Amino acid sequence: MTLVGAPGVPPADLPGRVLALDPLGSEAFRLRLHVPGLGGEPAPGVFFQVLCREEEARDPLVRRPFSVADARAVRDGVEVDLIFAVVGRGTAWLASRRTGDTVRLLGPLGRPFAPGPGGLRRVVVAGGLGVAPFPLLVRTLRGRQASPDPVTVLLGARTARRVLCAREFEAAGARVRVATDDGTAGTRGQVTALLEEELDPGLGPAEVHACGPEPMLRRVVDLCAEAGVACQVSLERVMACGFGACYGCVVRARPASGGPPRHDRSCLGGPVYDAARLAGVEW
Repeated sequence: MTLVGAPGVPPADLPGRVLALDPLGSEAFRLRLHVPGLGGEPAPGVFFQVLCREEEARDPLVRRPFSVADARAVRDGVEVDLIFAVVGRGTAWLASRRTGDTVRLLGPLGRPFAPGPGGLRRVVVAGGLGVAPFPLLVRTLRGRQASPDPVTVLLGARTARRVLCAREFEAAGARVRVATDDGTAGTRGQVTALLEEELDPGLGPAEVHACGPEPMLRRVVDLCAEAGVACQVSLERVMACGFGACYGCVVRARPASGGPPRHDRSCLGGPVYDAARLAGVEW
């Protein structure tokens, strides 16, 4: 993983030049930035703290965390994609950017997804905007070897208009299944019902990667624990700093080395956690 700075130390503040801002579905956007200060492609699952205002302004005061949706090394830096929806003043400002504008980024930060060795079915579970870290992960998984492991992407959304990136995942070689609350796309119901089907032991050993609302993630963790399936989840927590100084993103998790649950700063210990650290714990 490419980290600028060290844990507990503010990393470099990098300028990103806007290349494109494209609508995704009915309410989301994909922002593409050229970041010349990055030394390499970020790993799937890491994030940036984005300054969602003009530099001379003071509101919103703190930055907002955004997962790296995709990244491509270019001759003079890295092109980085971010996926977001407008939910407040900061994201409204971000959605008003135009080609050539500058957006300041802190990062990349956090611990990424760490897929296990080959020979497993890869199951990706994305709820709503939890799809954000997965274009890069799926592309990485599909490019790991000459005969990549099969990848199934399970997309959950309220309605068909909020299903994101399905064609992109299919183009990357993944099998895509969809669940919507109102049944306007795919299966009617929750995406975790699709996961239960994919965890059928008769389908062979699997590994799960998930991101989305915490109730969904809790169900994913429980299902994988019951099935004895390896799982990693990316937690969606509000982060004011992103590098461990503010203690605003604390979760309860078992230490990676074992032992009882303790408070963990998810910007440092996560945002991606092994599900075994969270199973049976009140986060």
